[in-house]
Amino acid sequence: MTDLEMTKLCAEALGWKHLGAVGLTFRPENEKGLWCMSGANDWWQSPHGDYVCNPCTAAVPDPLHDDAQVMTLIKTFKLQISAHPTENGTIWLAAFQFSAISNYHGFHTENANLNYAITECVAKFQKAKG
Repeated sequence: MTDLEMTKLCAEALGWKHLGAVGLTFRPENEKGLWCMSGANDWWQSPHGDYVCNPCTAAVPDPLHDDAQVMTLIKTFKLQISAHPTENGTIWLAAFQFSAISNYHGFHTENANLNYAITECVAKFQKAKG
């Protein structure tokens, strides 16, 4: 799974909806609807119903590069995080909490980059959800 795919899946897991190319790359006179001054045409709808053009803004979640957003994933999905020292550094394990009421059994990842391990774990779950 690519970084872009994981980022998209995590945004969707947090309630964002990817709309794709539904706007205009310029605004003709008297034209209504979504348009983007930068020429991009990759639209998202936030969980609050706002329309956001990406990658023009930093509003769409990017947990691979934003520690606050990765913390949101940890808290939202109640992830378990553990560090395992190795000869070459630390390996981080991200996993869903296992409980009798959880449907998240079996989703876990390991990586030397903490944000990557967390993002990949949530993306794997979101992808399996369909």
